[in-house]
Amino acid sequence: MLRAGETCNFEGFIVKGSLRKYYIDDNGNEVIIQFGIENGWISDIVSFSDQKPGNLFIETLEDTELLILDPRSKELLLSQVPKFKQFYRKLVERNISTM
Repeated sequence: MLRAGETCNFEGFIVKGSLRKYYIDDNGNEVIIQFGIENGWISDIVSFSDQKPGNLFIETLEDTELLILDPRSKELLLSQVPKFKQFYRKLVERNISTM
């Protein structure tokens, strides 16, 4: 779904399934930083926001259904739907608090 060195072009809401987000450390070990489960969000937020290649992998662990926001649709929602901006900010705060 996403490999290190790629630019993340999505923020995904997990409708069904599960995913993991991880990176490979200097010793070649996988370091898991998030398990994404149903009704949660997953992305490489730094790569997505900057639209630059990142160092994270995102991989599905089972059959998964995602609702995807690409950069353009996210900006459209934030600018045209004021309630979404508040909702999105709360999602980011919740996501940061669970890391």
